[in-house]
Amino acid sequence: MKQNIPLGVSLLLLFAICAPIADSLVKLATADVMIWVIIIWRFVGQVSITGGILALRGSSEWPTGKDVFLLAMRGAVHILAMCLLVAALRVMPIADATSIAFVLPFLMIAGGHFFLGETIQPYQIYCSIAGFIGVVLVLQPNLIAIGWEALLPLGMAFSFAIFQTLTRFLSSDYSPYAMQFYSGLSSLCFFIPFAVLNSVDTAAEINASFDVWPMLVAMAVMSTLSHILLTASLTYAPQSILAPLQYIELPFVIVIGYLVFGDIPVPMAMVGIVIIAASGLYASGVRPTRLRRR
Repeated sequence: MKQNIPLGVSLLLLFAICAPIADSLVKLATADVMIWVIIIWRFVGQVSITGGILALRGSSEWPTGKDVFLLAMRGAVHILAMCLLVAALRVMPIADATSIAFVLPFLMIAGGHFFLGETIQPYQIYCSIAGFIGVVLVLQPNLIAIGWEALLPLGMAFSFAIFQTLTRFLSSDYSPYAMQFYSGLSSLCFFIPFAVLNSVDTAAEINASFDVWPMLVAMAVMSTLSHILLTASLTYAPQSILAPLQYIELPFVIVIGYLVFGDIPVPMAMVGIVIIAASGLYASGVRPTRLRRR
């Protein structure tokens, strides 16, 4: 598909608004529903929505050859990232969990360079180092407060970096709806047997989720929409450009975390969040232009 960088950036900005809303719904759901049930609702919604869109479009995007393996791998790392995200949101403020996970764009820059042949500039390397320092500042108070679980967003970031690199690789052959459909389907195939075997009372845990089904449906819709927007953005622009721009999500995360949960990052974490956002924006090329002397 022909590149359209402004369109890709616009889609990513919409993702930055939708994703925190979806995450806040996930965090609210963890108070009443088991983590594995939330994840199944999430991916059943994704498969239903994208499958319906594909049916209405009369699409025949059937994977063949190595794409079957790549789409299955994409689904596997997606379910792993989602499990780590939900577990992190259960015990951490949404702003802290999201900002720690924002080591992801720097991993995407590296992935775009090593696996997709995209150019990486020296200033992007420096910004990646600064961004990592910001992540450490956010991580430190959470490690003291909740221990090793504060590392869960880092695991999510590594998993999601692989997911988005595979998305960029496959985006020239499949629509965002097809990728999300096959990703969701393979995620369910991987996850359902594991979840059922490890649940205490499968029927009771699933039945309990119907007490809050409107919230779970809203969560599935917003999560699916945000990932369609993200996948679509990667079909129009290189991930080395889009990855740093994801930091625009952080202000939305902080506002939603405060309005919904009353969470305010501690001063050290706030400094780290500012460093992460500033380095990410600078790495994307959003930086002051020097005036030349005449």
